[in-house]
Amino acid sequence: LDIGCGTGTTLVEAKARGWHVLGLEPGRAAVEVARARLGPGGAREVLQGYFPQDLPAERQCFDAICILDVLEHFVDPLGFLGLVRQHLAPGGRLFVQVPNWDSLL
Repeated sequence: LDIGCGTGTTLVEAKARGWHVLGLEPGRAAVEVARARLGPGGAREVLQGYFPQDLPAERQCFDAICILDVLEHFVDPLGFLGLVRQHLAPGGRLFVQVPNWDSLL
């Protein structure tokens, strides 16, 4: 699961490696780009919406969840991480990336 998947770069790479992917993205334009990049089935793999309320009922638990450049947008990041944990399978992995304003980039 990629929460805030943007235009789907992480999903494309994961799918190319054989993963079953699902992305949630609130922005309609980004969703359309991500779906096109994923090809056939992209409409089922990228949903326009928000976590967790727009997760499909049959897909509530994930072996890996990515929140890349998303966490900093929440007023209560610890509360959000608590919600994420509820959807992470036992032994699953959480990948978090936040901006580093002190980096050279």
